[in-house]
Amino acid sequence: MKPTIGRIVHFHVTGLPEQAAIITRVWSERCVNLTVFHHDGTTSGATSIESDPAASRFWTWPPRDGS
Repeated sequence: MKPTIGRIVHFHVTGLPEQAAIITRVWSERCVNLTVFHHDGTTSGATSIESDPAASRFWTWPPRDGS
């Protein structure tokens, strides 16, 4: 899939549970800005986040359930 504004993704930070996020800017097919939805209902911005699982902060597509 190609990242586009408004798509929902998962945001990962080392040592924390994954969080939902929405893409708010696309820099490239691997690098985006996000609005992150925290477990307590607050939000924050995350800029220039890569889709690289080796990084301490990264994004992924939600898993497909097969239906």
